Amino acid sequence: MKPDLPAGRLVAKLMAFPRLPELLAILAGLVYLVQSIGFAYTQWSVVDEGNYAYKGWLFVTGQYTPFQDYGVWTNHMPFSFLILGVVQFLFGPGIRTIRYFMIFLGCMLLLALWLTSRRLAGRWAAAVCLWFVALNPFPISDYSVGIAEGPVACILAWTLYFTLGENRSKRELVIGGLLAGGLVLTRENMALLLPFLCAYVFWQHGRKAGFLFTGTAAAVLLTVHAIYFPGILRVWATWMPKGIRPLFGDWVYQGVGRLDHETKTPLLKNLLVIANTIQSNFLTLFPALAVWLSWPRNGFRTAAQHKLVVALSVMLAVLLIGHSWASLGKDYCSYCLVNYVTFFSPIALLLFFAFLPGIRERRPFLPAWLVTLAIIAVTVAIGYSNYDRYGNALADLPIPRRLSIPPETTELWKILYNKFNLDVQLQRRILPPFAGLLTGLLIVAAAFLLAKVNKNHPLFAKTSYSLIFLTILIGGLLSPSMVLGGVLKTCDQDVLARYEQVGAQLAQVIPPGTQVYWRGDASPMSLLYIPGIKIYPPQLNGYFSIRDEENLDTLLRYGFWSNWLNLKWLDEADVLLVREAEIPSVQTFNTLQDFQELEKTPPVFACSADTSIHIFERK
Repeated sequence: MKPDLPAGRLVAKLMAFPRLPELLAILAGLVYLVQSIGFAYTQWSVVDEGNYAYKGWLFVTGQYTPFQDYGVWTNHMPFSFLILGVVQFLFGPGIRTIRYFMIFLGCMLLLALWLTSRRLAGRWAAAVCLWFVALNPFPISDYSVGIAEGPVACILAWTLYFTLGENRSKRELVIGGLLAGGLVLTRENMALLLPFLCAYVFWQHGRKAGFLFTGTAAAVLLTVHAIYFPGILRVWATWMPKGIRPLFGDWVYQGVGRLDHETKTPLLKNLLVIANTIQSNFLTLFPALAVWLSWPRNGFRTAAQHKLVVALSVMLAVLLIGHSWASLGKDYCSYCLVNYVTFFSPIALLLFFAFLPGIRERRPFLPAWLVTLAIIAVTVAIGYSNYDRYGNALADLPIPRRLSIPPETTELWKILYNKFNLDVQLQRRILPPFAGLLTGLLIVAAAFLLAKVNKNHPLFAKTSYSLIFLTILIGGLLSPSMVLGGVLKTCDQDVLARYEQVGAQLAQVIPPGTQVYWRGDASPMSLLYIPGIKIYPPQLNGYFSIRDEENLDTLLRYGFWSNWLNLKWLDEADVLLVREAEIPSVQTFNTLQDFQELEKTPPVFACSADTSIHIFERK
């Protein structure tokens, strides 16, 4: 844009404003905050959130302890429960406290990213970093509810702030070590990161700093493991090969796994999960991919930058491969990969901005045609991830049949069916990837034109950089839309107020000391509003904690249950809380004849009618 034109003069004045990067960062923070509040109020509570919140409350109030025999199933590291438990102890139990705290953690995450990216790449880069977060709605939705992704991402961001870059003080490395240990104690999957983070500190800061950081992190881990030993080994048991588990005896559960465990995931489903992961986390993953596609043939500006980019690349690759193996390779929870990326998104973002300094002087090692193929693969994957959303619309596109006024048209699916005998359902699956292919080709054509027009520009004259710049720009513009935003389970009504309404009704009719049978919802969040009740702890995880184990004592010891225990609890409970969708499964046991039904609650999730909780009181 020429500076003598009015628009050019306006841009020049804005760029000359000394605090413009900070203002843009604040604006990005506000955009994030508005979205986070919206997601906090409109997303339903899932099983993980309810368990982190309710088990954390049980722990901090002394009703149970983590990893206690015959207690609740502590299926993750203790901090993931205790963090939310302490927050509720300070500010009161309930979903409102949880969600407000998660909004606060999200803002702290932004602050850590701003400070770190500013140190690594400057004020303008820091502002862009925050916009990468603010324009990506799916991670914001994850960080706005009480699941582990928000606390882990926040702790990770601050760990990186205290460890990355040159000239870190001893105090900073000690704080970083404390946070790194706490990171693993919040979510065990982050243990994959710790060895490589320690190796980076040794590599960048030297032996003394490396031993200081590693020793601090190890002290935190060993202290908490000593407190909860041997029960805490149960968390690591799921990572152990089956041949090793017998060595730990009855410290860990040796029985069968989940009844509903996936046995084999079809290839197409795995490909769809990968495509959805790219789509929903585009502004997290593609900038990191851009670094690898732009790897310089002539080295980095400084040795410190080289160490930092290599270390972050290795950390990100290890976490991506490890979580992909856990979700897809082990058939543990294939659809969870989309959410898993949000655990370590700060690494991907900071990798991109650590790479930026000196980019003008560097030449990419990979040829432009390889970058082209990678970008087209990404756009095809995004198209495939949208087949269920846009397949029908694309198949129904009106296509002109004859040149007439007005033109005579017919639907695209009819033409493809008549000419190529393509099945209609197959068309709806392949047309979105084809649209993604066309989009990728358009981006490539525009990038080559941009490189040709800017032959003398130090950055855009390189075709690879033009390709990457345009892809990030278009992706940033589309990220807030459903094309890249992913599927978000939101409701137009106030979910927080509805949980409080349901909780108040339950507390009114269920006195303290009541033995409660819980099948009221996937998330036990509503139980936070009923003080002093007695529960059957294994029920908190619903179907996820059912095991086909004959020894009932073994099941109860580790926090599991079975159909036999289900019958026993139905026979002895004072009150049954049963979600409307679960009524048929409870009726099959002919138990409800011993109970009288009180007035059911309104739907817990206002946008789903079958989430009302039926209250049955023993006659």
